[in-house]
Amino acid sequence: MKDLEKYLEDELAMLDRSIVATPSEDYLEQFVKANHGSSDYLLMQMSKNYGYKIALLNMQEMLVTNKKNQYYGKFKANYKSLGNDVRTI
Repeated sequence: MKDLEKYLEDELAMLDRSIVATPSEDYLEQFVKANHGSSDYLLMQMSKNYGYKIALLNMQEMLVTNKKNQYYGKFKANYKSLGNDVRTI
């Protein structure tokens, strides 16, 4: 799990340092308006990077949520094993 977290952090950091930096959604919209159809190859590459960034962020969020759920499940099991009513949590 730690290896995956490290991989996600490294990939996200790399996107901001690459030759074609990963833009925000607002930047992409401004770029489209300003270039009037020129530089489509650059826009295409920026869009790919943005899509990749969104995928990585979604994976990262899923990992965090999964960790929280696992922790809560263990807490409930321990709480119940002590003879407590889990419904009171």
